[in-house]
Amino acid sequence: MEKVMHHFLLLLVIIGSYLSSGCSSITPVGGAQYSPTDLKQVEVLYQEPQRPYEVIALISHEAATRFATVPGVIQKCRELAAQAGADAIIITSTYDQTFNTAAKAAGKAIRWKR
Repeated sequence: MEKVMHHFLLLLVIIGSYLSSGCSSITPVGGAQYSPTDLKQVEVLYQEPQRPYEVIALISHEAATRFATVPGVIQKCRELAAQAGADAIIITSTYDQTFNTAAKAAGKAIRWKR
């Protein structure tokens, strides 16, 4: 029985990893590299801000399954922007899931000019 539970838990971990993954990319812009930012500090914007900024990376994420939501992929883009050292991400496109495609989002990771 213990061996069956072990295999069942391993299967759940594998399925959970698959469902939470997807295809992500961080494409740096320019030569500077930044330390990761605290996720709580990364703003999500849907239009160009009035405040001066520089684009540090282009971010995209496509969910691994059709059951993901646009808010979920936007959150993943926010996490990727934090990894890139961004202060905010400007979401430039979103696509909801359809019968045969998964949700996806893309944006520009930015840092405020200081």
